[in-house]
Amino acid sequence: YLVYLHVYEFVYTFEYSFLCFILLMTFSLSRGVIEGAMMKDALKSERDLLQSLLDNIPDLIYFKNKHDKYIRVNQAFLRLLGINSAEEVCGRTDDDIFAPEFAVLLKQDDNTIRQTMKPIVGKIVQEVLADGTSRWVSMTKVPLLTETGELDKIVGISRDITDIKRTTEALEQAKIAAEAANRVKSQFLANMSHELRTPLNGIIGMLDLVKHTNSDEKKKEFVATIEKSAYELLNLLNNLLDVTDIDNEDIGLELKPFTLRDSIKKIQTIVEDKVRHRKIQFKCSIHSDVPKNLVGDSSRLNQIIMHLMDNAIKFTTTGEVGLEVSVNKEFREILLQRNDEMRNCLLQFSISDTGIGIPADKLEDIFKPFYQVDGSFTRKYGGTGIGLTIAKKMVQLMGGDIWVESDEGKGSTFHFTVLLERISDDAVNADDYPATTCIPQSFRILLVEDNTINQKVATKILEKEGHKVKVANNGVEALEMLAEDDNHFDFILMDLQMQEMDGYETTECIRSLPDFLPIKRIPIIALTAHALKADKDRCLKVGMNGFATKPIDKRQLFEVIHQVLTKEHQHA
Repeated sequence: YLVYLHVYEFVYTFEYSFLCFILLMTFSLSRGVIEGAMMKDALKSERDLLQSLLDNIPDLIYFKNKHDKYIRVNQAFLRLLGINSAEEVCGRTDDDIFAPEFAVLLKQDDNTIRQTMKPIVGKIVQEVLADGTSRWVSMTKVPLLTETGELDKIVGISRDITDIKRTTEALEQAKIAAEAANRVKSQFLANMSHELRTPLNGIIGMLDLVKHTNSDEKKKEFVATIEKSAYELLNLLNNLLDVTDIDNEDIGLELKPFTLRDSIKKIQTIVEDKVRHRKIQFKCSIHSDVPKNLVGDSSRLNQIIMHLMDNAIKFTTTGEVGLEVSVNKEFREILLQRNDEMRNCLLQFSISDTGIGIPADKLEDIFKPFYQVDGSFTRKYGGTGIGLTIAKKMVQLMGGDIWVESDEGKGSTFHFTVLLERISDDAVNADDYPATTCIPQSFRILLVEDNTINQKVATKILEKEGHKVKVANNGVEALEMLAEDDNHFDFILMDLQMQEMDGYETTECIRSLPDFLPIKRIPIIALTAHALKADKDRCLKVGMNGFATKPIDKRQLFEVIHQVLTKEHQHA
Protein backbone atom coordinates (compact mmCIF):
# COMPACT_ATOMS: atom_id res chain seq x y z
CA TYR A 1 0.00 0.00 0.00
CA LEU A 2 2.78 2.33 0.92
CA VAL A 3 4.58 1.49 -2.31
CA TYR A 4 1.37 2.06 -4.24
CA LEU A 5 0.85 5.34 -2.43
CA HIS A 6 4.38 6.57 -3.24
CA VAL A 7 3.99 5.56 -6.88
CA TYR A 8 0.64 7.39 -7.07
CA GLU A 9 2.10 10.50 -5.52
CA PHE A 10 5.04 10.37 -7.93
CA VAL A 11 2.77 9.96 -10.95
CA TYR A 12 0.39 12.67 -9.75
CA THR A 13 3.20 15.04 -9.06
CA PHE A 14 4.80 14.31 -12.44
CA GLU A 15 1.52 14.76 -14.31
CA TYR A 16 0.79 17.99 -12.47
CA SER A 17 4.25 19.33 -13.10
CA PHE A 18 4.07 18.35 -16.75
CA LEU A 19 0.67 19.96 -17.08
CA CYS A 20 2.01 23.11 -15.49
CA PHE A 21 4.91 23.02 -17.85
CA ILE A 22 2.58 22.60 -20.82
CA LEU A 23 0.38 25.40 -19.57
CA LEU A 24 3.41 27.60 -18.96
CA MET A 25 4.73 26.93 -22.44
CA THR A 26 1.31 27.52 -23.94
CA PHE A 27 0.98 30.81 -22.05
CA SER A 28 4.42 31.91 -23.12
CA LEU A 29 3.72 31.15 -26.73
CA SER A 30 0.35 32.92 -26.56
CA ARG A 31 1.93 35.92 -24.91
CA GLY A 32 4.51 36.14 -27.70
CA VAL A 33 1.81 35.93 -30.33
CA ILE A 34 -0.29 38.55 -28.56
CA GLU A 35 2.67 40.87 -28.09
CA GLY A 36 3.58 40.44 -31.75
CA ALA A 37 0.06 41.23 -32.82
CA MET A 38 -0.03 44.23 -30.54
CA MET A 39 3.30 45.46 -31.89
CA LYS A 40 2.05 45.04 -35.43
CA ASP A 41 -1.06 47.05 -34.59
CA ALA A 42 1.06 49.74 -32.96
CA LEU A 43 3.30 49.98 -36.01
CA LYS A 44 0.23 50.25 -38.25
CA SER A 45 -1.22 52.91 -35.99
CA GLU A 46 2.05 54.86 -36.07
CA ARG A 47 2.20 54.52 -39.85
CA ASP A 48 -1.41 55.67 -40.25
CA LEU A 49 -0.76 58.60 -37.90
CA LEU A 50 2.32 59.59 -39.92
CA GLN A 51 0.40 59.35 -43.20
CA SER A 52 -2.51 61.34 -41.76
CA LEU A 53 -0.06 63.98 -40.60
CA LEU A 54 1.59 64.15 -44.03
CA ASP A 55 -1.74 64.35 -45.84
CA ASN A 56 -3.16 67.12 -43.64
CA ILE A 57 -0.17 69.41 -43.78
CA PRO A 58 -0.84 72.07 -46.47
CA ASP A 59 2.83 72.17 -47.48
CA LEU A 60 4.13 69.83 -50.20
CA ILE A 61 6.07 66.92 -48.65
CA TYR A 62 7.86 64.30 -50.72
CA PHE A 63 10.55 61.62 -50.50
CA LYS A 64 13.04 60.80 -53.24
CA ASN A 65 15.38 57.85 -53.45
CA LYS A 66 19.03 58.18 -54.35
CA HIS A 67 18.11 57.95 -58.04
CA ASP A 68 15.98 61.14 -57.83
CA LYS A 69 12.72 59.23 -58.19
CA TYR A 70 9.73 60.07 -56.03
CA ILE A 71 8.84 57.23 -53.62
CA ARG A 72 6.28 58.96 -51.44
CA VAL A 73 4.25 62.20 -51.58
CA ASN A 74 1.46 63.75 -49.52
CA GLN A 75 -2.01 64.85 -50.58
CA ALA A 76 -0.95 68.50 -51.06
CA PHE A 77 1.51 67.32 -53.71
CA LEU A 78 -1.22 65.35 -55.46
CA ARG A 79 -3.63 68.30 -55.35
CA LEU A 80 -1.02 70.53 -56.95
CA LEU A 81 -0.68 68.08 -59.85
CA GLY A 82 -4.44 67.49 -60.04
CA ILE A 83 -4.26 63.71 -59.56
CA ASN A 84 -5.80 61.35 -57.00
CA SER A 85 -3.32 58.51 -56.53
CA ALA A 86 0.24 58.59 -55.22
CA GLU A 87 1.04 55.63 -57.50
CA GLU A 88 0.86 58.03 -60.46
CA VAL A 89 3.75 60.02 -59.00
CA CYS A 90 5.94 57.34 -57.45
CA GLY A 91 8.75 56.32 -59.79
CA ARG A 92 8.63 59.60 -61.72
CA THR A 93 11.32 62.33 -61.71
CA ASP A 94 11.30 66.14 -61.73
CA ASP A 95 11.55 66.09 -65.55
CA ASP A 96 8.16 64.34 -65.68
CA ILE A 97 6.40 66.80 -63.36
CA PHE A 98 7.87 70.30 -63.72
CA ALA A 99 8.76 72.65 -66.55
CA PRO A 100 12.23 71.90 -68.01
CA GLU A 101 13.91 75.06 -66.70
CA PHE A 102 12.57 74.49 -63.17
CA ALA A 103 13.40 70.76 -63.24
CA VAL A 104 17.02 71.68 -63.99
CA LEU A 105 17.13 73.87 -60.85
CA LEU A 106 15.69 71.06 -58.70
CA LYS A 107 18.26 68.56 -59.96
CA GLN A 108 21.05 71.03 -59.27
CA ASP A 109 19.85 71.28 -55.65
CA ASP A 110 19.78 67.46 -55.35
CA ASN A 111 23.34 67.25 -56.68
CA THR A 112 24.45 69.90 -54.17
CA ILE A 113 23.00 67.79 -51.34
CA ARG A 114 24.81 64.68 -52.60
CA GLN A 115 28.11 66.53 -52.68
CA THR A 116 27.81 68.31 -49.34
CA MET A 117 25.44 66.04 -47.39
CA LYS A 118 23.97 69.25 -45.96
CA PRO A 119 20.35 70.44 -46.09
CA ILE A 120 19.03 73.37 -48.15
CA VAL A 121 16.72 75.42 -45.94
CA GLY A 122 14.16 78.10 -46.94
CA LYS A 123 15.29 78.66 -50.53
CA ILE A 124 12.86 81.01 -52.36
CA VAL A 125 12.11 79.84 -55.91
CA GLN A 126 9.37 80.21 -58.48
CA GLU A 127 7.89 76.77 -58.97
CA VAL A 128 6.74 76.13 -62.56
CA LEU A 129 4.73 73.02 -63.46
CA ALA A 130 4.77 71.26 -66.80
CA ASP A 131 1.47 72.94 -67.80
CA GLY A 132 3.03 76.39 -67.28
CA THR A 133 1.30 77.34 -64.03
CA SER A 134 3.60 78.80 -61.42
CA ARG A 135 3.78 79.94 -57.82
CA TRP A 136 6.42 81.12 -55.36
CA VAL A 137 7.57 78.60 -52.74
CA SER A 138 9.97 78.40 -49.82
CA MET A 139 11.78 75.11 -50.40
CA THR A 140 13.65 72.97 -47.85
CA LYS A 141 15.50 69.70 -48.66
CA VAL A 142 17.09 67.41 -46.09
CA PRO A 143 19.34 64.34 -46.77
CA LEU A 144 18.57 61.03 -44.99
CA LEU A 145 21.75 58.96 -44.54
CA THR A 146 22.43 55.25 -44.04
CA GLU A 147 24.37 53.86 -41.06
CA THR A 148 27.51 54.08 -43.20
CA GLY A 149 26.95 57.78 -43.89
CA GLU A 150 25.81 57.37 -47.51
CA LEU A 151 22.82 59.17 -49.00
CA ASP A 152 19.71 57.04 -48.78
CA LYS A 153 16.81 59.46 -49.43
CA ILE A 154 16.01 63.15 -49.79
CA VAL A 155 13.04 64.62 -47.96
CA GLY A 156 11.62 67.86 -49.40
CA ILE A 157 9.09 70.42 -48.14
CA SER A 158 7.72 73.27 -50.28
CA ARG A 159 5.57 76.00 -48.74
CA ASP A 160 3.44 78.26 -50.96
CA ILE A 161 4.44 81.89 -50.27
CA THR A 162 2.86 83.46 -53.37
CA ASP A 163 0.58 85.75 -51.35
CA ILE A 164 3.45 86.75 -49.05
CA LYS A 165 5.64 87.40 -52.09
CA ARG A 166 2.98 89.56 -53.72
CA THR A 167 2.38 91.45 -50.49
CA THR A 168 6.10 92.03 -50.06
CA GLU A 169 6.42 93.24 -53.64
CA ALA A 170 3.39 95.50 -53.19
CA LEU A 171 4.88 96.94 -50.01
CA GLU A 172 8.18 97.48 -51.79
CA GLN A 173 6.42 99.24 -54.65
CA ALA A 174 4.44 101.33 -52.17
CA LYS A 175 7.68 102.24 -50.41
CA ILE A 176 9.28 103.26 -53.70
CA ALA A 177 6.18 105.27 -54.62
CA ALA A 178 6.10 106.94 -51.20
CA GLU A 179 9.78 107.84 -51.45
CA ALA A 180 9.19 109.24 -54.93
CA ALA A 181 6.17 111.21 -53.67
CA ASN A 182 8.25 112.61 -50.81
CA ARG A 183 10.93 113.68 -53.27
CA VAL A 184 8.29 115.33 -55.46
CA LYS A 185 6.76 117.13 -52.45
CA SER A 186 10.17 118.23 -51.22
CA GLN A 187 10.94 119.56 -54.67
CA PHE A 188 7.53 121.25 -54.75
CA LEU A 189 8.09 122.93 -51.39
CA ALA A 190 11.49 124.16 -52.55
CA ASN A 191 9.94 125.46 -55.78
CA MET A 192 7.06 127.04 -53.85
CA SER A 193 9.45 128.79 -51.49
CA HIS A 194 11.22 130.26 -54.52
CA GLU A 195 7.98 131.24 -56.23
CA LEU A 196 6.64 132.92 -53.06
CA ARG A 197 9.85 134.72 -52.21
CA THR A 198 10.31 136.15 -55.70
CA PRO A 199 7.21 138.43 -55.67
CA LEU A 200 7.65 139.09 -51.94
CA ASN A 201 11.17 140.27 -52.65
CA GLY A 202 9.75 142.62 -55.28
CA ILE A 203 7.12 143.96 -52.87
CA ILE A 204 9.46 144.44 -49.90
CA GLY A 205 12.30 145.80 -52.02
CA MET A 206 10.13 148.30 -53.87
CA LEU A 207 8.48 149.48 -50.64
CA ASP A 208 11.93 150.28 -49.27
CA LEU A 209 12.73 152.24 -52.45
CA VAL A 210 9.42 154.14 -52.21
CA LYS A 211 10.28 155.24 -48.66
CA HIS A 212 13.67 156.58 -49.74
CA THR A 213 12.80 158.46 -52.93
CA ASN A 214 11.27 161.91 -53.44
CA SER A 215 10.58 161.52 -57.15
CA ASP A 216 6.88 161.13 -57.93
CA GLU A 217 7.67 159.38 -61.23
CA LYS A 218 9.93 156.89 -59.50
CA LYS A 219 7.29 156.28 -56.83
CA LYS A 220 4.71 155.50 -59.52
CA GLU A 221 7.15 153.09 -61.15
CA PHE A 222 7.90 151.39 -57.85
CA VAL A 223 4.22 151.16 -56.91
CA ALA A 224 3.43 149.62 -60.31
CA THR A 225 6.09 146.97 -59.66
CA ILE A 226 4.67 146.32 -56.19
CA GLU A 227 1.20 145.88 -57.68
CA LYS A 228 2.51 143.48 -60.34
CA SER A 229 4.39 141.41 -57.71
CA ALA A 230 1.33 141.36 -55.45
CA TYR A 231 -0.87 140.00 -58.24
CA GLU A 232 1.75 137.37 -59.07
CA LEU A 233 1.64 136.30 -55.44
CA LEU A 234 -2.16 136.29 -55.43
CA ASN A 235 -2.24 134.21 -58.63
CA LEU A 236 0.10 131.69 -57.04
CA LEU A 237 -2.13 131.42 -53.96
CA ASN A 238 -5.20 131.00 -56.15
CA ASN A 239 -3.48 128.12 -57.96
CA LEU A 240 -2.73 126.46 -54.63
CA LEU A 241 -6.37 126.82 -53.63
CA ASP A 242 -7.42 125.27 -56.93
CA VAL A 243 -5.17 122.28 -56.19
CA THR A 244 -6.79 121.94 -52.76
CA ASP A 245 -10.25 122.09 -54.32
CA ILE A 246 -9.15 119.45 -56.83
CA ASP A 247 -8.00 117.15 -54.01
CA ASN A 248 -11.30 117.73 -52.20
CA GLU A 249 -13.28 117.42 -55.45
CA ASP A 250 -14.76 120.85 -54.75
CA ILE A 251 -14.05 122.59 -58.06
CA GLY A 252 -17.31 123.65 -59.70
CA LEU A 253 -18.41 125.44 -62.85
CA GLU A 254 -20.43 128.63 -63.26
CA LEU A 255 -22.25 128.27 -66.56
CA LYS A 256 -23.06 131.59 -68.23
CA PRO A 257 -23.49 132.87 -71.79
CA PHE A 258 -20.32 134.33 -73.32
CA THR A 259 -18.81 135.28 -76.67
CA LEU A 260 -15.79 133.09 -77.38
CA ARG A 261 -13.97 135.59 -79.60
CA ASP A 262 -14.16 138.25 -76.87
CA SER A 263 -12.56 135.82 -74.41
CA ILE A 264 -9.81 134.95 -76.90
CA LYS A 265 -9.13 138.66 -77.51
CA LYS A 266 -8.50 139.18 -73.78
CA ILE A 267 -6.10 136.25 -73.78
CA GLN A 268 -4.40 137.56 -76.89
CA THR A 269 -3.80 140.95 -75.21
CA ILE A 270 -2.29 139.29 -72.13
CA VAL A 271 -0.04 136.96 -74.15
CA GLU A 272 1.19 139.69 -76.47
CA ASP A 273 2.16 141.75 -73.43
CA LYS A 274 4.08 138.76 -71.98
CA VAL A 275 6.10 138.13 -75.18
CA ARG A 276 6.60 141.77 -76.15
CA HIS A 277 10.18 141.93 -74.87
CA ARG A 278 11.14 138.41 -75.93
CA LYS A 279 12.14 136.87 -79.26
CA ILE A 280 8.80 135.13 -79.54
CA GLN A 281 5.87 135.68 -81.89
CA PHE A 282 2.28 134.89 -80.97
CA LYS A 283 -0.13 133.48 -83.53
CA CYS A 284 -3.83 133.02 -82.90
CA SER A 285 -6.49 131.52 -85.18
CA ILE A 286 -10.15 130.63 -84.75
CA HIS A 287 -11.70 128.41 -87.42
CA SER A 288 -14.73 129.77 -89.23
CA ASP A 289 -17.05 126.95 -88.10
CA VAL A 290 -16.47 127.68 -84.40
CA PRO A 291 -19.73 129.02 -82.88
CA LYS A 292 -19.70 132.66 -81.85
CA ASN A 293 -21.82 132.47 -78.69
CA LEU A 294 -21.73 129.70 -76.14
CA VAL A 295 -22.75 128.74 -72.62
CA GLY A 296 -20.02 127.60 -70.26
CA ASP A 297 -17.59 128.71 -67.59
CA SER A 298 -15.56 131.24 -69.57
CA SER A 299 -13.30 132.13 -66.63
CA ARG A 300 -12.30 128.49 -66.13
CA LEU A 301 -11.79 128.12 -69.88
CA ASN A 302 -9.52 131.18 -69.92
CA GLN A 303 -7.69 129.79 -66.90
CA ILE A 304 -6.97 126.51 -68.73
CA ILE A 305 -5.70 128.35 -71.80
CA MET A 306 -3.48 130.66 -69.74
CA HIS A 307 -1.98 127.77 -67.73
CA LEU A 308 -0.98 126.08 -70.99
CA MET A 309 0.07 129.36 -72.64
CA ASP A 310 2.26 130.34 -69.66
CA ASN A 311 3.87 126.91 -69.91
CA ALA A 312 4.53 127.40 -73.62
CA ILE A 313 6.04 130.86 -73.09
CA LYS A 314 8.15 129.71 -70.14
CA PHE A 315 9.90 126.96 -72.09
CA THR A 316 10.31 128.88 -75.36
CA THR A 317 13.21 131.29 -75.83
CA THR A 318 12.92 131.88 -79.59
CA GLY A 319 10.39 131.12 -82.28
CA GLU A 320 6.66 131.28 -81.65
CA VAL A 321 3.75 130.21 -79.51
CA GLY A 322 0.30 129.72 -80.92
CA LEU A 323 -3.36 129.25 -80.05
CA GLU A 324 -5.75 127.51 -82.43
CA VAL A 325 -9.48 126.99 -81.82
CA SER A 326 -11.48 124.54 -83.91
CA VAL A 327 -14.40 122.15 -83.80
CA ASN A 328 -13.07 118.72 -82.82
CA LYS A 329 -12.51 116.61 -85.95
CA GLU A 330 -14.46 113.56 -84.74
CA PHE A 331 -17.31 115.77 -83.54
CA ARG A 332 -17.43 117.54 -86.92
CA GLU A 333 -17.74 114.18 -88.69
CA ILE A 334 -20.67 113.28 -86.43
CA LEU A 335 -22.39 116.54 -87.40
CA LEU A 336 -21.84 115.84 -91.10
CA GLN A 337 -23.23 112.32 -90.78
CA ARG A 338 -26.33 113.53 -88.94
CA ASN A 339 -26.71 116.51 -91.29
CA ASP A 340 -28.05 118.73 -88.51
CA GLU A 341 -26.88 121.13 -85.85
CA MET A 342 -26.51 119.66 -82.37
CA ARG A 343 -27.15 121.92 -79.44
CA ASN A 344 -23.78 121.06 -77.87
CA CYS A 345 -20.41 121.57 -79.52
CA LEU A 346 -17.06 119.93 -78.74
CA LEU A 347 -14.38 122.56 -79.26
CA GLN A 348 -10.67 121.78 -79.48
CA PHE A 349 -7.99 124.20 -78.32
CA SER A 350 -4.36 123.68 -79.35
CA ILE A 351 -1.52 125.59 -77.67
CA SER A 352 1.79 125.11 -79.49
CA ASP A 353 5.36 126.28 -78.98
CA THR A 354 8.84 125.90 -80.46
CA GLY A 355 10.48 125.38 -77.09
CA ILE A 356 12.55 122.65 -75.47
CA GLY A 357 9.95 119.88 -75.84
CA ILE A 358 9.29 116.95 -73.54
CA PRO A 359 11.08 113.56 -73.48
CA ALA A 360 8.85 110.73 -74.72
CA ASP A 361 9.17 108.77 -71.45
CA LYS A 362 7.88 111.76 -69.45
CA LEU A 363 4.70 112.49 -71.41
CA GLU A 364 2.54 110.28 -69.15
CA ASP A 365 3.73 112.00 -65.96
CA ILE A 366 3.52 115.72 -66.72
CA PHE A 367 -0.12 116.04 -65.57
CA LYS A 368 0.65 114.58 -62.12
CA PRO A 369 0.48 117.01 -59.17
CA PHE A 370 3.75 118.81 -58.35
CA TYR A 371 5.57 116.91 -61.10
CA GLN A 372 8.56 118.48 -62.85
CA VAL A 373 10.19 116.78 -65.85
CA ASP A 374 13.60 117.71 -64.46
CA GLY A 375 14.51 119.51 -61.24
CA SER A 376 17.03 121.59 -63.18
CA PHE A 377 14.15 123.00 -65.27
CA THR A 378 12.69 124.59 -62.16
CA ARG A 379 15.96 126.30 -61.33
CA LYS A 380 16.21 127.62 -64.87
CA TYR A 381 12.57 128.29 -65.80
CA GLY A 382 10.72 128.53 -62.47
CA GLY A 383 7.24 127.19 -61.79
CA THR A 384 5.53 125.01 -59.19
CA GLY A 385 4.41 122.01 -61.23
CA ILE A 386 0.69 122.42 -60.52
CA GLY A 387 -0.54 124.30 -63.60
CA LEU A 388 -1.01 121.22 -65.80
CA THR A 389 -2.75 119.34 -62.98
CA ILE A 390 -5.24 122.18 -62.58
CA ALA A 391 -5.75 122.38 -66.35
CA LYS A 392 -6.42 118.64 -66.65
CA LYS A 393 -9.00 118.61 -63.84
CA MET A 394 -10.84 121.62 -65.25
CA VAL A 395 -10.88 120.12 -68.72
CA GLN A 396 -12.42 116.93 -67.33
CA LEU A 397 -15.03 118.99 -65.47
CA MET A 398 -15.97 120.62 -68.76
CA GLY A 399 -16.58 117.24 -70.41
CA GLY A 400 -13.34 117.12 -72.38
CA ASP A 401 -9.91 115.54 -72.54
CA ILE A 402 -6.33 116.81 -72.64
CA TRP A 403 -3.22 115.36 -74.27
CA VAL A 404 0.18 116.47 -75.52
CA GLU A 405 2.34 115.90 -78.59
CA SER A 406 6.00 116.75 -78.29
CA ASP A 407 9.32 116.42 -80.08
CA GLU A 408 12.20 116.91 -77.67
CA GLY A 409 14.26 119.92 -78.67
CA LYS A 410 11.69 121.12 -81.20
CA GLY A 411 8.57 122.00 -79.25
CA SER A 412 5.24 120.79 -77.91
CA THR A 413 1.54 121.10 -78.65
CA PHE A 414 -1.05 120.70 -75.90
CA HIS A 415 -4.55 119.85 -77.09
CA PHE A 416 -7.71 119.90 -75.02
CA THR A 417 -11.42 119.66 -75.74
CA VAL A 418 -14.40 121.12 -73.87
CA LEU A 419 -18.11 120.55 -74.36
CA LEU A 420 -20.05 123.83 -74.65
CA GLU A 421 -23.60 124.76 -75.57
CA ARG A 422 -24.45 126.84 -78.64
CA ILE A 423 -26.79 129.80 -78.11
CA SER A 424 -28.13 132.78 -80.04
CA ASP A 425 -26.73 136.34 -79.94
CA ASP A 426 -29.69 137.62 -77.89
CA ALA A 427 -28.98 135.18 -75.08
CA VAL A 428 -25.45 136.54 -74.65
CA ASN A 429 -26.40 140.18 -74.73
CA ALA A 430 -29.06 139.75 -72.06
CA ASP A 431 -27.88 140.97 -68.64
CA ASP A 432 -28.17 138.32 -65.96
CA TYR A 433 -28.65 141.06 -63.36
CA PRO A 434 -30.40 144.03 -64.96
CA ALA A 435 -29.96 147.44 -63.35
CA THR A 436 -32.68 148.57 -60.95
CA THR A 437 -33.37 152.14 -59.94
CA CYS A 438 -34.24 150.90 -56.44
CA ILE A 439 -30.57 150.17 -55.70
CA PRO A 440 -29.04 153.17 -53.89
CA GLN A 441 -25.84 154.75 -55.17
CA SER A 442 -24.49 155.25 -51.67
CA PHE A 443 -24.57 152.23 -49.38
CA ARG A 444 -24.75 152.09 -45.59
CA ILE A 445 -22.44 149.20 -44.74
CA LEU A 446 -21.65 147.32 -41.55
CA LEU A 447 -18.12 145.89 -41.78
CA VAL A 448 -17.56 143.04 -39.31
CA GLU A 449 -13.78 142.54 -39.18
CA ASP A 450 -11.34 141.93 -36.31
CA ASN A 451 -8.07 142.82 -38.07
CA THR A 452 -7.27 146.55 -37.86
CA ILE A 453 -5.31 146.63 -41.12
CA ASN A 454 -8.12 144.91 -43.00
CA GLN A 455 -10.57 147.37 -41.40
CA LYS A 456 -8.58 150.31 -42.75
CA VAL A 457 -8.18 148.81 -46.24
CA ALA A 458 -11.85 147.90 -46.65
CA THR A 459 -13.10 151.16 -45.14
CA LYS A 460 -10.91 153.32 -47.41
CA ILE A 461 -11.93 151.39 -50.53
CA LEU A 462 -15.62 151.67 -49.71
CA GLU A 463 -15.54 155.31 -48.57
CA LYS A 464 -13.61 156.31 -51.68
CA GLU A 465 -16.61 155.06 -53.70
CA GLY A 466 -18.96 157.23 -51.61
CA HIS A 467 -20.29 154.65 -49.17
CA LYS A 468 -20.73 154.99 -45.41
CA VAL A 469 -19.04 152.36 -43.26
CA LYS A 470 -19.33 151.38 -39.59
CA VAL A 471 -16.97 148.77 -38.13
CA ALA A 472 -17.67 145.99 -35.63
CA ASN A 473 -14.67 144.09 -34.27
CA ASN A 474 -16.50 140.78 -33.91
CA GLY A 475 -19.91 139.13 -34.09
CA VAL A 476 -20.99 140.24 -30.61
CA GLU A 477 -20.38 143.91 -31.43
CA ALA A 478 -22.17 143.44 -34.78
CA LEU A 479 -25.33 142.12 -33.07
CA GLU A 480 -25.26 145.01 -30.59
CA MET A 481 -24.95 147.57 -33.39
CA LEU A 482 -27.74 145.95 -35.38
CA ALA A 483 -30.01 146.16 -32.31
CA GLU A 484 -29.59 149.95 -32.02
CA ASP A 485 -32.55 151.90 -33.45
CA ASP A 486 -30.46 154.55 -35.17
CA ASN A 487 -28.39 152.05 -37.18
CA HIS A 488 -29.80 151.11 -40.55
CA PHE A 489 -27.59 149.15 -42.98
CA ASP A 490 -28.08 148.14 -46.59
CA PHE A 491 -25.92 145.05 -46.10
CA ILE A 492 -23.19 143.49 -43.96
CA LEU A 493 -19.65 142.58 -45.02
CA MET A 494 -18.81 139.66 -42.73
CA ASP A 495 -15.40 138.22 -41.91
CA LEU A 496 -15.51 134.53 -41.02
CA GLN A 497 -12.73 133.91 -38.53
CA MET A 498 -13.04 136.19 -35.48
CA GLN A 499 -12.67 135.88 -31.72
CA GLU A 500 -15.67 135.82 -29.34
CA MET A 501 -18.13 135.12 -32.18
CA ASP A 502 -17.17 134.21 -35.74
CA GLY A 503 -19.00 135.06 -38.96
CA TYR A 504 -20.84 131.74 -39.23
CA GLU A 505 -22.31 131.95 -35.72
CA THR A 506 -23.18 135.62 -36.14
CA THR A 507 -25.05 134.91 -39.38
CA GLU A 508 -26.96 132.02 -37.77
CA CYS A 509 -27.99 134.30 -34.90
CA ILE A 510 -29.30 136.94 -37.34
CA ARG A 511 -31.18 134.40 -39.46
CA SER A 512 -32.77 132.84 -36.35
CA LEU A 513 -34.40 136.12 -35.27
CA PRO A 514 -38.22 136.46 -35.45
CA ASP A 515 -39.63 137.19 -38.91
CA PHE A 516 -41.07 140.59 -37.94
CA LEU A 517 -37.57 142.00 -37.28
CA PRO A 518 -36.18 143.64 -40.46
CA ILE A 519 -32.56 142.84 -39.62
CA LYS A 520 -33.32 139.12 -40.05
CA ARG A 521 -33.49 139.70 -43.82
CA ILE A 522 -30.47 142.03 -44.13
CA PRO A 523 -28.11 140.85 -46.93
CA ILE A 524 -24.85 139.38 -45.61
CA ILE A 525 -21.79 139.07 -47.85
CA ALA A 526 -18.77 137.08 -46.68
CA LEU A 527 -15.51 139.02 -47.06
CA THR A 528 -12.83 136.54 -46.10
CA ALA A 529 -9.38 135.09 -46.70
CA HIS A 530 -11.00 131.63 -46.62
CA ALA A 531 -11.19 131.14 -50.36
CA LEU A 532 -11.97 127.45 -50.86
CA LYS A 533 -15.21 126.34 -52.47
CA ALA A 534 -16.08 124.47 -49.28
CA ASP A 535 -15.90 127.77 -47.39
CA LYS A 536 -18.24 129.41 -49.89
CA ASP A 537 -20.70 126.53 -49.68
CA ARG A 538 -20.73 126.73 -45.87
CA CYS A 539 -21.35 130.49 -45.99
CA LEU A 540 -24.38 130.04 -48.24
CA LYS A 541 -25.64 127.18 -46.09
CA VAL A 542 -25.73 129.27 -42.88
CA GLY A 543 -27.65 132.02 -44.66
CA MET A 544 -25.17 134.41 -46.27
CA ASN A 545 -26.13 135.91 -49.62
CA GLY A 546 -22.77 136.36 -51.31
CA PHE A 547 -19.06 135.58 -51.08
CA ALA A 548 -16.01 137.77 -51.81
CA THR A 549 -12.39 137.02 -51.04
CA LYS A 550 -9.39 138.85 -49.65
CA PRO A 551 -7.19 140.51 -50.69
CA ILE A 552 -10.00 142.75 -51.85
CA ASP A 553 -10.50 142.96 -55.59
CA LYS A 554 -12.62 146.12 -55.88
CA ARG A 555 -14.21 145.07 -59.16
CA GLN A 556 -15.09 141.62 -57.85
CA LEU A 557 -16.42 142.99 -54.55
CA PHE A 558 -18.80 145.50 -56.15
CA GLU A 559 -19.95 142.92 -58.69
CA VAL A 560 -20.95 140.61 -55.80
CA ILE A 561 -22.63 143.51 -53.98
CA HIS A 562 -24.54 144.44 -57.14
CA GLN A 563 -25.71 140.86 -57.72
CA VAL A 564 -26.81 140.38 -54.10
CA LEU A 565 -28.71 143.66 -53.82
CA THR A 566 -30.35 143.21 -57.22
CA LYS A 567 -31.65 139.78 -56.22
CA GLU A 568 -32.91 141.15 -52.90
CA HIS A 569 -34.83 143.98 -54.64
CA GLN A 570 -36.28 141.56 -57.18
CA HIS A 571 -37.57 139.34 -54.38
CA ALA A 572 -38.84 142.26 -52.29
